[in-house]
Amino acid sequence: MAAFSFLAANFAVRAEDAPKDVLVGLYVTNLFDIDFSKGDVDTQFWVWFDHSVARFDTRNDIEIINARSIRQITHSRSELAGGGFWDATKYSATLKQQWAIQNYPFDRQTIKIALESSVLDSRDIRFVPDLRGTKISDDLKLEGWTIGDMRIVPSETTYETAYGDPTLSPDGPSRFPKVTVEIDVKRHGWRLLFNMFVGFALANSLAGIVLTILAFERLSNVIETGPQLSLGTGALFSIIGAGYVLQNGLPRTSEFSLADAIQLTSFFITFMTMLSVFVVHVLKKHNRPKAALIYGRTCFGLYLSILALIAYRVDAAIAS
Repeated sequence: MAAFSFLAANFAVRAEDAPKDVLVGLYVTNLFDIDFSKGDVDTQFWVWFDHSVARFDTRNDIEIINARSIRQITHSRSELAGGGFWDATKYSATLKQQWAIQNYPFDRQTIKIALESSVLDSRDIRFVPDLRGTKISDDLKLEGWTIGDMRIVPSETTYETAYGDPTLSPDGPSRFPKVTVEIDVKRHGWRLLFNMFVGFALANSLAGIVLTILAFERLSNVIETGPQLSLGTGALFSIIGAGYVLQNGLPRTSEFSLADAIQLTSFFITFMTMLSVFVVHVLKKHNRPKAALIYGRTCFGLYLSILALIAYRVDAAIAS
């Protein structure tokens, strides 16, 4: 009997010390102003908490940890409901994002909204996602994008410090409950492909004209070296201008992307074209027309192969 009483008392203490469940849900009403160069996106959303923890002040104790700025908090409400508390707040915020640009401009992104308790830690509360209530507004339209799946994922963040908490070791760790909403979006890339990469397309077209001239003897004999160099120079300036436009619209990253592949191959094609004009001219001056023709046709074949590889890479990006 004494043993039973001890176990019952021990269980009661553990139940009292166990973290309290807090039901968390989000309803996203707006997404807009996706900025690739700055790495952020604007959003508006409702977040609610159903709980029984009287000292949990959701208005002041919740932090949007990936927010660059929170412009306003509106329509906040807190009520007693179902024997506990129901708190709901509408946020408007600019969120920092890590963009994946490997397949730009046919890229898929995951927009994240990360909420974390900044006062009560994982010993006090545990976030439980409201899977049925967490949704995206049916009226939400993100221009230039298709909105896909939405998920809400609970976790906890570990910090290697105690923040001065005397109940913990100075080195921590301290753990705080966290919940992350993930929204998948896919870009409509064809219009952007034309707008951002038209300079590279023009450059490759001009280079292709020159390489076509060098690959066919009749054209090579009719069109002199001067006009060929002029076309190659036009291709070079077109690439430089397009490169500035492209780099200003993309975030800095170490990833090698489709945009990098198009840019680098365009530079290579232009360099190969200018070099081919000089090589063919020199070979003709030394009375080696067959060698000049073989060299021109080899470069033209390499040019077509590079275009085929880029077309394959674009097709893979579209299908991803």
